[in-house]
Amino acid sequence: MKNKVFVKLKQLLGKLNTLILNHPKKSLVGFAGISIFAYAPFSIWGLMFVSFAGLTYILNNTQSKKTRLANFAIFAFVFNAVNLHWVGNSFLYNSPEEFLVYLMPLLILGMAALLTVLYIVIFALLDLAKQTKAKQIVLIPAVFTIVEVLRSLSVFGFPWNLVGYSIATNDNLLQVSQFGTVIICSALILIIASLIAQKTKKYLIAALVVYIVWFITGTVLLNGKDITQTIKLENETKLIQIDTTKHHRFDRIKMKKQVYAYLAEIKKLKYKKDIKYIVLPEMAVPYPINTEESLLKLLQRTIGQHQTLVVGAPAYNDYDIYNTMYFINKQGFKRYDKKLLVPFGEFIPFRKYVPFLKNFTNNFKDFSVGEIDNTVDFAGKKFLSLICYEAIFPFFVKQNITSDDTILLNITNDAWFYGTVAPAQHALIAKTRAVENNLTIVRVSNAGQSFIK
Repeated sequence: MKNKVFVKLKQLLGKLNTLILNHPKKSLVGFAGISIFAYAPFSIWGLMFVSFAGLTYILNNTQSKKTRLANFAIFAFVFNAVNLHWVGNSFLYNSPEEFLVYLMPLLILGMAALLTVLYIVIFALLDLAKQTKAKQIVLIPAVFTIVEVLRSLSVFGFPWNLVGYSIATNDNLLQVSQFGTVIICSALILIIASLIAQKTKKYLIAALVVYIVWFITGTVLLNGKDITQTIKLENETKLIQIDTTKHHRFDRIKMKKQVYAYLAEIKKLKYKKDIKYIVLPEMAVPYPINTEESLLKLLQRTIGQHQTLVVGAPAYNDYDIYNTMYFINKQGFKRYDKKLLVPFGEFIPFRKYVPFLKNFTNNFKDFSVGEIDNTVDFAGKKFLSLICYEAIFPFFVKQNITSDDTILLNITNDAWFYGTVAPAQHALIAKTRAVENNLTIVRVSNAGQSFIK
């Protein structure tokens, strides 16, 4: 009976092998497409190994460098398009210009194409080397690892769909990101997939060994974590999340209602002596606290003598507008102005050439880049402030950590992408920053996930 099952399985794999090699382009679309299910909220992370094993196997069986480059380009483009498709929801949700709604598919494909150019260039350069078994194993891991590093260095790189984020729900595997960033996890996934693609017993065993060592190392790190600070923060911090899925869109009446809703929740905590920190999402108060003294005093009256309020709101300085995180207590406030702004969301690149375009803040004026240090010492704690988009940049976070007792503090507005995969993925990305740096993170979102980890 076992022999019959084995024979049938071998025949099935043979037919699958023939199908893949006879239709490489369609197969590549399929392999790239299934990667979306490896990420949250599906989190079937094993599919990422299948996806890249399929890519590597097809490339290994493609003799012409020109054809190999074309095949790789197909995979990279589909990979970026399917995993960043949710960006189009912002056009449906609050398009700065009506005509952009109709261009949404083209804008998504255009963004994917621009990101894919970098992958193609790096692949073409590395594929110049002589074809060897070693090259077959390291080519794709090298290409994707290099590109992920480069994408993480610029706001235009938009490093959201890094391969390593597919295992962000697996706490054991994610722990090895402490040795660098989540890109370490990306490299391990890609190496294991490349070994599997060789299809021989020796390399399959090697893939299994790499995975086992990875899992054991991560488990040891996870069991050795000190969660004392995290538990303490959970007990003394209140995260206030009001689901603003129907965003106020700068309607004055809705803006006031939003503020009053948050004030009502804060007041309930004023006399709770165990609550020391109250955290609200990005732009929870859509008015400039730094120039509205009456608003500042209102917020100070709402909190207790022993409490610190962290809230997202704009800040005005002369002619500049900032996306700001405020730290407020009875004595005064400190602020952090966002440094990494979202292209087309918070500023329009080459604004002088397209002065008629609005950004997604529904404004003809861009936000300005902050210059204030994002490590804020307040109420006896050291917070590394991260506003929304800033949490997706591993090197930005790592280079700004000044001590081991730093608390990562991430406030965000995920309402723009409500109903898509983005809020779940954004939350896991923020969690990954905490794991990478072995620190506690406090995160609050209006329409996404709020937590202390």
